[in-house]
Amino acid sequence: MLDSVKRSSDGLTFPEILIAICAVILVLFIAAAMLFPRLSGGESAPRAAAKNDVVQLATAITAYQTEYGHLPPGANGPVNRTLAEVLTGIDATANPRKIVFMEIAPWKLKRGGTNAAGDFLDPWGNPYFVATSASGTIGQAGSVTGRTAYDLPKPVAVWNVPATTLTREAHRQAVTSWE
Repeated sequence: MLDSVKRSSDGLTFPEILIAICAVILVLFIAAAMLFPRLSGGESAPRAAAKNDVVQLATAITAYQTEYGHLPPGANGPVNRTLAEVLTGIDATANPRKIVFMEIAPWKLKRGGTNAAGDFLDPWGNPYFVATSASGTIGQAGSVTGRTAYDLPKPVAVWNVPATTLTREAHRQAVTSWE
């Protein structure tokens, strides 16, 4: 009885064509989903790295203050070799227990790190800055003109200063620990 049902060799049936079209569309969506993060992630990865850096710096300075009862040397102004070596446990004078409050890699474009002079720079090569307050409120801190924060209810604020002027790029690169 089943042998009596013969299939026509004239072509595909409508359901077969519909399944084939859906399969092609599904493959295209999967390929687009795999490709899209690579295309868009290139611009957001350095910003995410910079945001991570400012939060880690603020946390490391707060942890140092908790551990030793005072702020580390160089904790106000640009993050230079002095502060970087204290927070990474290299400076045994200011950090006698050699506690590693944060790890900082050598500087690489779009990743950040310390340059040859020991300054801690953002992924674009711009300096990070720190403001601290014993009272727990920062009077003024900022990253780009027009993005200044006043009276921050935090003991430590960290931000970067993009080299570009007031452009979309400057605001994209501007990162703070309080936003």
